[in-house]
Amino acid sequence: MTDDNKQEYVRLVANFRLDRAISEQKNAFLAGFYSIVPKDLLKIFDNRELELLISGLQNIDIDDLRENTAYNGYNARSRPVLLLWEVLQELENTERAEFI
Repeated sequence: MTDDNKQEYVRLVANFRLDRAISEQKNAFLAGFYSIVPKDLLKIFDNRELELLISGLQNIDIDDLRENTAYNGYNARSRPVLLLWEVLQELENTERAEFI
């Protein structure tokens, strides 16, 4: 690997690890999944819609999120942080999910 082919190297390694190395497991999963839900029916959904159908909309607990947030360069009393929590508290759950 050299600086000239660094991007190509990263692309090939990522392709191998995320596709070729697990192709047998991926193909088995897809065969089982498509036996339940025909592939043609899935084409009408984008990735976000499909995730929502599979997982449902989770209730986003802002208080829990606030208690478990680690700050970098800010703290829990910093004005931008306080404004963020205020805005998130006012959003509908679907808007919170989109934000996160």
